[in-house]
Amino acid sequence: MDDREAEARKLADKLPELITPLGVLVIEGHAGEQDWFSPKLLVPVINRLNSGQTHIFSATEELRKNRRISKLTQEGKLVLHSESLAFYLLKVQEAGLLQLGLPAEREEYGRQINLAEKSLTVPLSLWNQVSRSAIILDEAALIQPTHVSQDKLYSEFRNFLAQSSFRPVWSGYGRGFAFKRDFEDSLQELVNNKLASNELQDKPVILYGQTGTGKSVALSGLAYTIRKEGKYPVLYIERRSRQPLPSDLDTFCKWAEKSGASATLIVWDGMVEQEQYYELSKRLAGLGRKVVLIGSCYGTARLYRSNKNFVEAPATLNESSPTKDKQDEVSRFSNFISRFDQSLGKCAKEWIRQGSNRFLVALYRLLPSTRSQIRLGLTDEVNFAEQEIGAASQGKTVVRKTAFANAFLRAGMITEEHLFSLETQEEIAGENINQLSKLIRLVIVPGRFGLKVPLEILMRTIGKEGVSNFANLLDKVNTDIIQWYEDENGSIEIGARHQLEAQQITQSLLGDAKAEVEYAEELLLNIRENGNFNSDAEIEFAIKLVVSMGPNGIDANYFANYFQKISEILTKLREEQSIQNTSLMLQEAFLLRETIINRIQRQIPLATHDAEQILDKSENILRQAIDLLEINSRNKGKRSRLMVELASVLGTKSRYLLESQNDISRSIIFLHEAQKTAFEAFALVPDSYYSIDVIGWTSDFILRTLDLDLKSRYEIEANIYHAFTLAEAGDLSAKDSERFQRHRMSIGKLTKDDKISEDAFQRLIKLGSSAGYYLKAYEIVREILFKETALDLNEIKLAKNAVQYLQEHRKAINYDARTLFLLLKVWWLSKTGKRLFCGERETLPFNREDWLECLEIVESLMKTSDFYENPSLTYLKGLSTFHLDQVQQSLTIFKELENLVDIKGRRRIIRSYIASNSEGQPKKYTGEVAWIHNNSNEIGKVYVSELQRSLINFMPNIFQRPDIRKGESLGEFHLAFNFLGPIADPIAYYEKYQDKRK
Repeated sequence: MDDREAEARKLADKLPELITPLGVLVIEGHAGEQDWFSPKLLVPVINRLNSGQTHIFSATEELRKNRRISKLTQEGKLVLHSESLAFYLLKVQEAGLLQLGLPAEREEYGRQINLAEKSLTVPLSLWNQVSRSAIILDEAALIQPTHVSQDKLYSEFRNFLAQSSFRPVWSGYGRGFAFKRDFEDSLQELVNNKLASNELQDKPVILYGQTGTGKSVALSGLAYTIRKEGKYPVLYIERRSRQPLPSDLDTFCKWAEKSGASATLIVWDGMVEQEQYYELSKRLAGLGRKVVLIGSCYGTARLYRSNKNFVEAPATLNESSPTKDKQDEVSRFSNFISRFDQSLGKCAKEWIRQGSNRFLVALYRLLPSTRSQIRLGLTDEVNFAEQEIGAASQGKTVVRKTAFANAFLRAGMITEEHLFSLETQEEIAGENINQLSKLIRLVIVPGRFGLKVPLEILMRTIGKEGVSNFANLLDKVNTDIIQWYEDENGSIEIGARHQLEAQQITQSLLGDAKAEVEYAEELLLNIRENGNFNSDAEIEFAIKLVVSMGPNGIDANYFANYFQKISEILTKLREEQSIQNTSLMLQEAFLLRETIINRIQRQIPLATHDAEQILDKSENILRQAIDLLEINSRNKGKRSRLMVELASVLGTKSRYLLESQNDISRSIIFLHEAQKTAFEAFALVPDSYYSIDVIGWTSDFILRTLDLDLKSRYEIEANIYHAFTLAEAGDLSAKDSERFQRHRMSIGKLTKDDKISEDAFQRLIKLGSSAGYYLKAYEIVREILFKETALDLNEIKLAKNAVQYLQEHRKAINYDARTLFLLLKVWWLSKTGKRLFCGERETLPFNREDWLECLEIVESLMKTSDFYENPSLTYLKGLSTFHLDQVQQSLTIFKELENLVDIKGRRRIIRSYIASNSEGQPKKYTGEVAWIHNNSNEIGKVYVSELQRSLINFMPNIFQRPDIRKGESLGEFHLAFNFLGPIADPIAYYEKYQDKRK
C-alpha cells in the first residue's frame, strides 16, 4: 500500500499541469477518511487548481462534514454533488447542453474562439495562414493563470515587463500586471463605439505618444479585454520586420463574419507612419470587411489633438483625479507597484512628486526587470552581458548565479567552431572591439528604433554559422539585455530588451550619429534577396532601418548630416550585391533629395555642380526603378510612389536652380516636368494625396518667388486649382488633410487678386493655352467648389453660369483634361446642388437629356491620357448607361470596373447612388432568386423583372431573409450602385437615410 500511495502522490502532483486552467477535475464516489487517497493527500492538489475547477459526485453527508473538505467548499475551490456523475451527465444531455458518444467527424481541428454563447473552431489552415501576419487571440490566451507564490509572482512580473514592449504576455494581463492609465478608458470607449457601429470603418484609431508611455501595454491590454468580453474576435499584430499581409487579415475577417461576428478588432502595435494604418483600413473597408483597426505611432498633441480618432498616451502621470470616484494616476501607480515590492511603492509617489512625474521616467526607473540597473547602470549591464556571453562561449565558468556555459559545452549544445573569439579585434566607428561587443552594438542600434534583427543578417555580419546553437546561447545565458524572438514561422530575430533602454545604451556606448550609421552599414551590406519568405523579412528590415534613420524617422535632425552616406550604402548594396529592390531604391533616391533640402534649409554651402550631380543621381535611380516594374495593375501603387518621388526630385531641381543660380528658364522647365509627372502618378492611384502635395508645394514656391510671364503663371494656377479639385479631402489622413488645407489657404492668398483680364485671356489663346478658360470658370465657382454642404439657389445659379461659359467654349477645351474635369464638377453641382460622391443612397433628378450630357462629358474626359482609366469616371459611365436603358452595356462596364478598381475604403462598396426617375424618386424593382449561397452573408443573384430578367447581386442577410430559396420572390427593392456594380437594396434602407438627412 505504501508503494501504491507513493506512486499516487507522484501522479497527483502532475494533475494541475495535465488539467490546466481550462480543464475540470471530476471525482466519483470519494470515501472521505476511509478512501485510500485521503482528503489530506487530495487537498494540496485541489488548492493548486482554480476555484470551481474540482467536482466530487456521489458526495455523502459524512464527506460534507469532513473538516478539510468543508473548508475547500467554503472557499469555492470544491463543488460537491449528491447525484452520481452518470445521472448528472444524462440530465445535461437531456437539457441539450452536452452531446454524449463519439465526436462528430470534422475535416480539421483548430483553436477555439468563443463569441457570446457560440464556440467557433478556427480551421488549422486558416490559423497557419493568418499567423504569418497576426496573432489570433483564442481561448488559450484567456486562460486564467493558476495561483503562484509571491516570489514566483514577482519573477513573472519582471518577465512581463521585459517582454511587453515587443510581444504581449497574455497571462500577465490575467494576473493584473498591466498598470492601467487614464487614457485607456477613453481609448476603449472609442473602440467599443466603433465596433458597435453598423458603418464600415475606413479610418483607424491611433494611439500616439513618446517612447515608454505605455502604448504597447495599453494596446495589448485592450486586445485582451475586448476578447475576454467575448463579443468580437481579435487579431494582434506585433512589431516585426515583416509587414502584415492584408490578404491574411481579410481572410480571417471574412471567416469571422461568415461565422456570425458583427465586427473584428485588429490591434497593430506597429509604431509606423499613420499612412500605413489608413492604407490598411481603407483596403479592408473597401473589401467590405467590418473591421476596427487601432495602431500606434509617435507624435505630439499639437498635431493630433483635434482628430477624434487619435488618442494621446501622455508622458506625464496625471496628478489630478479624472473623476470623483477614481484616484489620480500618481497614487494608483504607487499602489500598483506596492503589489510587487513594498519598498518601491513607498518611494514611487515621492520620487514622482520631486520632479520625475513624467511617466516614461517613472516607468524606466521603477519598472525595469533588473531594477538595480538604471541609466549608467545599463552600460554596466551591457558590459556584464558581453563578459557573460563571452565566458559561456569560451566554456569558462561564469561567476554570477549560474554556470550555463559549462553546461552547454558538456551537453554538446555549443562547439568550438561556433564560439565567438574574444581575441579577434576589428575597428568600427573609431574603436577596437571584439565580436561580442560588435554583436551587442549591432542589436542595440536597430533596437533604439524598436527593430529586431533577423538572425541570418546578424550571423552574416558577425561571420559565424550555427544559428540554432547561437540562439540557444542567447536564450540561456544569465542576461536579458538582448533577447531572441521566434515567430509562428520559426523565423528568429534578435532584439534589445526595451527600446528605451537601447536608446540610452546607444548614447552611452556610441555617442554620435556617425558611429550608429557605421553599424547600420554593417547590417545593411549583409542583406540578401533570395526570393523566399525570410529574404522578404530581410528587405523589410532594411527598409525600416533606413526609414528610421531618415527624414521621416523620429531622430531626423540627428542623422541629417548622414543622409547622403546612408544613400551611398544602399547604392553599394544595389551595385555590389545586385539587390535591385524598388522600395530600397526609392529610399536611396529620397535620401539624396533630402540631402539637398537639408543643406538649403540649414544654409550649408554646396557647390552647384555637386548639388546638380546629387539630384541627377536621384533622378536616374528612380527612372531605373520605374523601368524595373512591369506595367500591370498589381504594380500601380509602386509605380505611383516612385513617380511621386521623381516629381519631388524634379521640383527640388526647379527650386535649387532658381535659388542658387537664378536660372529661371531651366527652373520653369523642371517645374512643368515635375507637375506633369505628379499628374501621371495621380492617374495611377487616384485616391493618393502625395502627388497633389507635390503640385501644391512646387506651385506655392514658384508663385511666391518669381514674377512669371503671363502664360507660365496662369498655367501653374490652372494646374494647382485642378489638383485641388481632384483631391477628396474626406478620404485623407489627418496629416494629409492638414497639408491639403494649408496649401489651399497659401495658394488662395497668393492668387486672390489674380483676375484674368480680357487682354491677358486673348494673349493666352494666341499662345495656344486653354488655361484662360479654366481660370475664368474657376473664378465664377471659386467660393462654392469645395463646399461640403448643399448649395443654395444663388450658388446653384453660379454653377450654371460656369457650365454655360465652358459649354460655349467647348470646342476650345475639348482636349484639356483639367478644364473638362472642372466642367464635370460644376455640371454636377448645377444639377444636384451637391458634390460628386458626397453621400450614400442619393437619388438623381436627371432626365434622359441630362444623362446623355453626363455621359458625353465623361467619355470626353476618358479620351484624355489623364483620365482614360479613372475609376470614378468609369462608375459614372456605368451609371449613365444604366439610366439610358443600356443595361447590359452598363453591367459590362461595372464588371470591368470591379476588375481594375483602384478605389479603397468605404467608397468602394458604399452605395452612393440609387436608380431613380427624372423627379429624383427611387425606382422600385421586383425579382426572384436565381442563385443563393449556403451562407446568407454571401452574395446571391436575383432575376430583375423590369430589366428583362437581368441578373443582379443581392445579400440575403440585409433583406433579413437568411432562409430564402431559389425561385422565391425577393419582393420590392431598389437598385443601388457601388464600385462593384448594381445591387438590390431594401427599400427600408433608403427611408432610413432619408430620415437621417432630415
